[in-house]
Amino acid sequence: MGLSLARETGWICAWNAHHWLFLLNPHGQRQAQVCFPQPITDAAVADDGSLLVVAGQGGLVRALAPDLSTLWEMSGPTPWLSLALDHLGEAAALADRQGSLQLLDKRGKTIATGQSPRPLHHLAMDPTAARVLGAADFGLLAAFDGAGKILWREAPVVNVGALGVSAVGSPIYLACFSEGLCRYDRVGKPQKNLATPEPARLVSPALDGECILVGGLTNQLFFLNRQGELLGQHQPVAAIHGLALGALSQECYAALADGTVVKYRLEGAPRPKT
Repeated sequence: MGLSLARETGWICAWNAHHWLFLLNPHGQRQAQVCFPQPITDAAVADDGSLLVVAGQGGLVRALAPDLSTLWEMSGPTPWLSLALDHLGEAAALADRQGSLQLLDKRGKTIATGQSPRPLHHLAMDPTAARVLGAADFGLLAAFDGAGKILWREAPVVNVGALGVSAVGSPIYLACFSEGLCRYDRVGKPQKNLATPEPARLVSPALDGECILVGGLTNQLFFLNRQGELLGQHQPVAAIHGLALGALSQECYAALADGTVVKYRLEGAPRPKT
């Protein structure tokens, strides 16, 4: 189970362990659904809702229109670990179990390929630059340029559960099982870690970087400001498999192990800067 949020439109892409992919409107009503031919590794929707990309454990990648009809598909030689989509759906990045990184345009044409020292379990697009951020499950955070070349790399001695970056490109967050949130600036320089009420395994930063949504090991949701101060917390009824913070940090979404997607109202969020 997982989810991806189109932050401009409020549409939600969610998927489950039975290969089903769903598109929900901002009110949680199901607008479309499709069964993927293989177990879904990862999926992402563009912020404007114009494109969805789905990757499977058997190496299949599909791009979908908003009605979930297939636009194009391709097959890779090895299972995919993770994918990321830029905010307008113009480019996608995919990582496999061999450490390969592949960059595609919105028509499915390969733009570039790269190689990571370790398989990238987590990917994110930096909205401020033509680069991809990737993290291994342990000991690697790296940035890749549009040609798939490594721009910089760091070796945090931590197990990584998730990677997140705000729309302003910094900080870069790693949800770490032992260190709370590890933070890095846009050139990979480590910043002071943020302590979390319990070890972190999921993270979703606000667009403006002023607050962060964190999923803990005991499936608690924590809402923090940029300084790490706790603004709120909640215990869902089932394990959290995916989460996303809304565009204005007034709401958040969680995909739960029981197959439900829940929308929460957030209070005490910093006001967006004007």
